[in-house]
Amino acid sequence: MLGFGVRVFAEGTAGLSGMPVADVRLGGTDFHVMHPGENYGRACIALRGAQRPELPARLDTVVRLDAKGSRLLFLQAALGADPSRKSPCLVYTIHYADGESLDVPMREGIEIGAFEKPESLPNWKVAWTASAGGHTIGLGVTEWKNPRPAVAIEWIRLSTPGTGAVPIIVAISLDPKGT
Repeated sequence: MLGFGVRVFAEGTAGLSGMPVADVRLGGTDFHVMHPGENYGRACIALRGAQRPELPARLDTVVRLDAKGSRLLFLQAALGADPSRKSPCLVYTIHYADGESLDVPMREGIEIGAFEKPESLPNWKVAWTASAGGHTIGLGVTEWKNPRPAVAIEWIRLSTPGTGAVPIIVAISLDPKGT
């Protein structure tokens, strides 16, 4: 279980203020959600999107795993998501220990849903909701089945084309056994 964050916009920290922290089970998946007070005030990672062009387009620091697993589960959402767009607003680059890499796109309306109006999608199941300003906000879980479970995933890099929704990533969980 991995948890991390970068406080880069007010909506992320204010909207996530009621988010459970530490080892939590959300949407049937175990995650470690870091407490912002223990993480330099950071509640999430948010990357560039059409509404926030000043945000970074990718993380230069990678998320290290160095572990084998049958699937990854991403606790995430997208600010300003348009389900009709169906284009990637986030790309996870999975780098294996043998040097191979694979890009895993997260498309609006399919693998990543709207933070401001969470509704389950084909591969994004709402896992946490809260009320903010009279509206429901939320995060969902996206499952990615690793096509190479026998090879360790060395690291993951996050990037975005920057033209669609603003991706928000709260935690990643690695399932070593496919359970």
